[in-house]
Amino acid sequence: ESLEATPFNLYVDKPYYWCAYDFYIKQYPDNNIDMNQFISISEKTVEFCKKNENDSSCVNLNLMVVLKVVRVLVNIDSNNFEKQLEWMQKIDVELLDSISDTFVAEDGNEITNSSKERYYNQMCWILYKKVISGYDEEITSNNFDEFIETAEYIVENCDQKSSDVWLENPYVLTVLKVVKIYNKKNFKNYSKILEWISKLDPSLLSEEILSFKDSEGKDRELASAKEYYYQHISKAYEKLRKFEKCVAICDLGLEEIKKWHYKNHIWIRARRYYSNCMITDDFDEAIKEYIKLAERESHWFMFHKVSLLYLSKGRIDDALSFAAKAFTASRRFDIEKMINLVYDIGILLQAKSKSNQANIFFQACGYYRNLREWKLSEELRFIIKENNIDISKKFDLNKLRLIIKEYISSNSNLKLDEKKVFTGKIHKILTNGDGFIERKNNESLYFKVRENKGFIIDDIVTFEIGYNKDQKPIAINVKKQGRT
Repeated sequence: ESLEATPFNLYVDKPYYWCAYDFYIKQYPDNNIDMNQFISISEKTVEFCKKNENDSSCVNLNLMVVLKVVRVLVNIDSNNFEKQLEWMQKIDVELLDSISDTFVAEDGNEITNSSKERYYNQMCWILYKKVISGYDEEITSNNFDEFIETAEYIVENCDQKSSDVWLENPYVLTVLKVVKIYNKKNFKNYSKILEWISKLDPSLLSEEILSFKDSEGKDRELASAKEYYYQHISKAYEKLRKFEKCVAICDLGLEEIKKWHYKNHIWIRARRYYSNCMITDDFDEAIKEYIKLAERESHWFMFHKVSLLYLSKGRIDDALSFAAKAFTASRRFDIEKMINLVYDIGILLQAKSKSNQANIFFQACGYYRNLREWKLSEELRFIIKENNIDISKKFDLNKLRLIIKEYISSNSNLKLDEKKVFTGKIHKILTNGDGFIERKNNESLYFKVRENKGFIIDDIVTFEIGYNKDQKPIAINVKKQGRT
């Protein structure tokens, strides 16, 4: 019989429509009906369920039919979001509470999932693909408010899944995309970045690394979701001056992530050292760790941060010396990235009563900001006006280098003893014999099994610091001293 000829009667027709689902809808496209017949039977079944929405089995049938149709539509044209949403709207979400949480999937497996979760998983995937995944700030037609509203809808109606099933819904991908978009903005809102990245539970994040070949055929890897989490939450904590939390999250990330990308472990360690310098009672000891890292990497940004740390302590000579190192560390002088360093050098020279030299740096800073139509700070505007500095004239880079050269000291009072012996406490032993030593600054330092002399938890040990092949610091020459 044709479905059109069948009258609506709940007790007679409910088994009929369940059979229609089993034979025609559920088995499509592995049966002998075409797409038009599939849609027609699905529409007729949904219409029947709508007229009997007080019956829980009809509500369940309606949900299963709609989700099946949407999956078919996605396979045909994944970008036809309007058609997918049109079918999803045939589900009354409030009625889903009446349905059993256990159902049999198309592969015959019994799955325990709330009906609302099945609905929201599908709805959120559609919205993610429609609004979130392809969002680009540079495309003016994109609406940032719609992007954020959609992202908020997704995280409110999905839960983060464990790493083995995290792609059941787009919760994690949505959070990562929002953080990425906030990071692309010229003026980064780190409060918002922290708010969004904090929606993730790192213990549930996947450590899976995506391998691919680039356009030149070279093998490449993308960082895991867990690495991305530690990379961005540590930076947000540092920028927001939440230094104790930054130290703790850096230690956790350095302990958990086994393989790093893009030198993330170096930058996380740098944030850890910087934050520790801001809260420690032993500043001189703490900053040695950062200087050691900066010297090893020879990175201008790290030298600049060391300079700022000394400036925060009022140690102008040390601050100027490391600012000078920062200025000369980079092979290519990139004033766009180093513009704040140029200004800071001017401030330090001014503090040393080297006004003429300071004005040359202020002129360079003002010229470039004016050239790029960047805003001049109130302090810089005052300095330019007070000293009658002409910022329309191009600065002389060689003159800047000549001036700064004389302030690069050997820092003999800051030389680091690579063979210095430290004391710590064994606080973790792994099953393979590797372990971790807790130092007085609460940093956890890894040691290999070959260093294990039968240590147990709470053993007091002395050790030196070495580096593994990834240039991560590790404890070497570990020797037992006693027990706590």
